[in-house]
Amino acid sequence: MTMSRSHRSFRESTARRGLQWAAVAWSVLLLGALTSSLLSTVRQTRQHAVEIGRVVLDADLLYHSW
Repeated sequence: MTMSRSHRSFRESTARRGLQWAAVAWSVLLLGALTSSLLSTVRQTRQHAVEIGRVVLDADLLYHSW
């Protein structure tokens, strides 16, 4: 059975729309993963900065206590 031209065109446009939605979904998932990773890195960096600040403060207090 052969498909009519309009039926084939409809199937192709439907498939194209499905691929576009799949690409959008993957993009959203990837963006979410990258955002999560970035936030985790920022959190770790901030924690390291706090720890370094404490060490510097302790060293300063030790230096001035002599």
